[in-house]
Amino acid sequence: MFENWTRRRLKKLLTTDLPKRDASWERKLASWLPRALFDVIAVPEPVLGTLDYLPVSLVDGNAIGQTFADIVDRALQSGLGITVAVGGIPAVQMSFSVLATYRMFKNWRSPIGWNGGPVSNGSEIIRRSEVIRTGAPNEEYLPLFIRAAIRRHLESVGVKQPRVLLVMWPERSNHRDLAFSIRRADFAPQVYAGLMQSLMWFLPEGYQCIAWEAVEASEASAVPL
Repeated sequence: MFENWTRRRLKKLLTTDLPKRDASWERKLASWLPRALFDVIAVPEPVLGTLDYLPVSLVDGNAIGQTFADIVDRALQSGLGITVAVGGIPAVQMSFSVLATYRMFKNWRSPIGWNGGPVSNGSEIIRRSEVIRTGAPNEEYLPLFIRAAIRRHLESVGVKQPRVLLVMWPERSNHRDLAFSIRRADFAPQVYAGLMQSLMWFLPEGYQCIAWEAVEASEASAVPL
């Protein structure tokens, strides 16, 4: 049951000014939010190639609402994040990536070492040859609900029959990357860069992706999304 005192504390937390949202605030939010009940304010109209949020609000009084797990499921099925509003004002947003991490691990972070050793974000030029291992990601690493969301997104921007390949780097503490069949030559440079960046909306915390051209020779190991 979503007790009134929990609702009051959560409302106060959600209306905390941005500069005061420190690590303690994040821990409390992570603990209290999954206990809340919600109403869906509106369902966004799907727009091809866009990333959007499902707007919800905390239930008032003793009204019957949907659980956090139900809201998360609804958002993930549509490729959405969640915006939680208080008094009609958006208070906090959680991307698809955040929700996918929570669904997979019942935590806001992926387990330490889940993705192998960490590497830096951003572009990198590999200046020497490295041994890599490639194969199809299993459903534990890349669940079906994430694959479906990425497939719909890529198809909506013109990628036909999108595929995915798992890449492991033994020389980098077995760090793992995902490569999706997005070919640079099919898009204008800025569009390509934006499309690659948009994939991070769907990938759980700690995941990374690399350009398809880097592993195109191994495309026979790729599997349909």
